[in-house]
Amino acid sequence: MEDKKQTLMLFTDQAGLVTNVMTDEQSGKLFKSLLLFATEGKQTEFDDPLLREVYKMMIDGIVRLNDRYEKRRAVNIANGRRGGRPKKTESKAKKTDGFISEPKKSLPLPQPLPQPQLQPEPNIYISADNSESEYDCLSEFEKFWDKYPIHEGRDRTQRAFAKLIMEGWEPMQMIQAAEHYAKQIDRKGTEREYITRPWNFLSKKMFTDFVEGDNDENDANGPVYQVRDGFYG
Repeated sequence: MEDKKQTLMLFTDQAGLVTNVMTDEQSGKLFKSLLLFATEGKQTEFDDPLLREVYKMMIDGIVRLNDRYEKRRAVNIANGRRGGRPKKTESKAKKTDGFISEPKKSLPLPQPLPQPQLQPEPNIYISADNSESEYDCLSEFEKFWDKYPIHEGRDRTQRAFAKLIMEGWEPMQMIQAAEHYAKQIDRKGTEREYITRPWNFLSKKMFTDFVEGDNDENDANGPVYQVRDGFYG
């Protein structure tokens, strides 16, 4: 009968993502879906973009940990079939004509395959001044969405917003950048087709040029990102 693994392994560095960003309702749905995957191998589909991204990230982590567990288990089984580590036995040397023969060298013991070391993932909720940042990701995204000059591709933009938070960016940086960019668009009278789409503004990190303010306030030839229809990425 095939052994059924009765454990659910997770990366502990991902705990902050659940406790600091997600609501209790989202966390409960996430935990139930992870148990379902661990016990029955069934994956869950979510409409919530944030919940969908976090679930996919944690499922990938579970699969990696399970693979490492199975490889280590296979090595232990193979060693066991070979008798495991040989026991040391004291053998009396045979005397011949007053001389003691040299003891034979034992064969090298079988060693398990080296396992890769897990690299700790960065703490994604530590701000630049090393203080813990707690906020509601969804409400912060709404602030960004409200400031941005055009509203297209909400799901794609929300996924990019959540990913930047997981990389360590503060929501206020993106919100301020959206406000400054909107002011530049308004002042220049930029046509809608030339306004950078919000998901590109985040995923391509264009927002970093607008965090401190409108580029044109300091440089008359500051960058203005223009993306034509059909090239939004």
